Amino acid sequence: MGKKKKKKKKKKDEEGMDNDIDTDDLPAIPPIHNVLIDLRTLTTEEEEVLQQVVEKDELETRALDKSVGAVRNEIEIIRSWAGKAKKNPNAKNPYYMGYMCVRCRRPLQIWKRPIPFVDSGKFCMHCMYRVCKFCRVEQNNGKYLCNLCLRLRQEKHLTGDWSDQGCAGLHSTDLLKISLQSR
Repeated sequence: MGKKKKKKKKKKDEEGMDNDIDTDDLPAIPPIHNVLIDLRTLTTEEEEVLQQVVEKDELETRALDKSVGAVRNEIEIIRSWAGKAKKNPNAKNPYYMGYMCVRCRRPLQIWKRPIPFVDSGKFCMHCMYRVCKFCRVEQNNGKYLCNLCLRLRQEKHLTGDWSDQGCAGLHSTDLLKISLQSR
């Protein structure tokens, strides 16, 4: 009696012309039902090798967690220095850091003049604060990072937070462990 009408979408191509596309001709995207890896075809030797890989990854993850913890401790120590360092009694605002190192509060200039034979400080390229030679590290490009910004950068590198997405979802070894346990 009645024929089914095909749904058509109009799509503009690169030149701006309308093209008719049959949506019935497009392949359907299959739903993801199971995230586990099918390990039924593995031999016992292959399974043992996979188990060794998972154990080695766990050891490396523990070592990485220790190094991340050490960097985080250093960050807390550097941040606590700012609270323990002496305030500038000569400034109207004792927390004004114009001619002092932000990290250790060493004077870099007196009366807006550089102290002879003393470091006048360089600006950190990330936080833009002036830091002394003891509280900064020179980068390959000739610019400087303060110790705090350097440690924060190391923490992001070690944890993988430097990328926009971060590590979302299961990691490959987590997926492998779950698949091995369910076998």
